[in-house]
Amino acid sequence: MPIKEDLFKSMSSETPNVRAIVQYFHDIQEKPIRWLWKNRIAKGKLTLVVGHPGVGKSQVGAFLAAMTSAGNGLDVGFWGSPEKVIILSAEDDPSDTTKPRLEAAGADMTNVISIKMVEDMSQPERPIVRRFSLQKDMHVLEAAIVEHAGVSLLLIDPISEYMQGVDSHSNAQVRELLASLSDVAERHAVAVVAITHPNKGSGSAIDRVTGSGAFVAAARAVYLVCRDRDDPELRLFLPVKMNMGKDSLGLSFRIEEVELSVDIKAPRLVWQPDVVAISADEALSAHLNPSARQAVDEAKAFLQEALGQGPQLTKDLKADATGMGISWASVRRAQKLLNIKPAKVDFQGGWMWFMPGVEVFDPDEDVQNSPLQN
Repeated sequence: MPIKEDLFKSMSSETPNVRAIVQYFHDIQEKPIRWLWKNRIAKGKLTLVVGHPGVGKSQVGAFLAAMTSAGNGLDVGFWGSPEKVIILSAEDDPSDTTKPRLEAAGADMTNVISIKMVEDMSQPERPIVRRFSLQKDMHVLEAAIVEHAGVSLLLIDPISEYMQGVDSHSNAQVRELLASLSDVAERHAVAVVAITHPNKGSGSAIDRVTGSGAFVAAARAVYLVCRDRDDPELRLFLPVKMNMGKDSLGLSFRIEEVELSVDIKAPRLVWQPDVVAISADEALSAHLNPSARQAVDEAKAFLQEALGQGPQLTKDLKADATGMGISWASVRRAQKLLNIKPAKVDFQGGWMWFMPGVEVFDPDEDVQNSPLQN
């Protein structure tokens, strides 16, 4: 087989000092996904939280830091024992903003570490103190993770402020930086949560993440934080991308003020009990499309008329809405606005919708209510 041999010799001579490192999958040890927040945020992976200024992205970050540091259990997820958190926060003052937020959220301050600056001793006679840079100081970050054993969360708010020297619109440069960050996260089982802003474009939620598409490609999970279209005080936390585990339903939260002392007050995130069935794409469309409110108003009128005649099964309402050209997403938003809470008699029965205050079932019957009905 001279042709193959000549080809091999030719290829080998072009890169005599470089060879592939291969590994048979037979020799790879399987391991389970390690969760920081079960089915939402994984250890050793990059997660993006995207949202406009003022919608509550940093509140989500404070919540994650507080729950990780205190090891609290929540209805919205599973948390283990208390673990350490490293925070890179470029926009907020740690004394009057970040720390009060963490206290309001219930953080254990002995487990939370802030990195604002680094001391560069390249020239001992002239040390330089400067802002931390992901491009220059990845080894410094890894050393801090090793030194402070037990770090499980790295919170970067916002990531754009720590990418000095990197063109955020360059796929190659962003990919290289995030690959290095992901390697550090994987080696030490640290969940990296990076907060960023949406761009000014349009289209699907996954296309709205600012900067290079490498951000979304590198992240294993992406979440959108936005205001509810019909209740501006309600914030939505919606999955955009999830590469691990099952898709999660969205959540919602409100922000309340907590008095920490006579002179200090801080905001705190409070999760709401109902899951959010709309997608991130639908939420963005509701904000961008002026006709969305009209669609919800039509859905409200439809429900008021249909349920004014008595309770209706979900499947019948869906069929009638489809026949009238009303989307089910609009019906669900109208349901929330009208405070309609479907119920059913038993596990065999279908879900019944009825207007608030209407007596539907015998009080002696076992009525179950759930926000997860279809």
